[in-house]
Amino acid sequence: MYLFLQSLGKLLSIIETLILIRVFLNIFRINEQNKLLRIIYELTEPIIIPARYLLNVLGLNRGMLDFSP
Repeated sequence: MYLFLQSLGKLLSIIETLILIRVFLNIFRINEQNKLLRIIYELTEPIIIPARYLLNVLGLNRGMLDFSP
């Protein structure tokens, strides 16, 4: 059980890091054709889609900034 919880913690830490990298990539408008950037977007998009949907339902996603991450 300890190994499972430790692995889950590492996975969540990696996901948090990828989302943080994605935020910085959105701020600095890095070229979207970069292969590493595409991988980061593909790994984080399934997590960000529900947050983006919830923000749209609540009416909070109406500006230039993307608050879904």
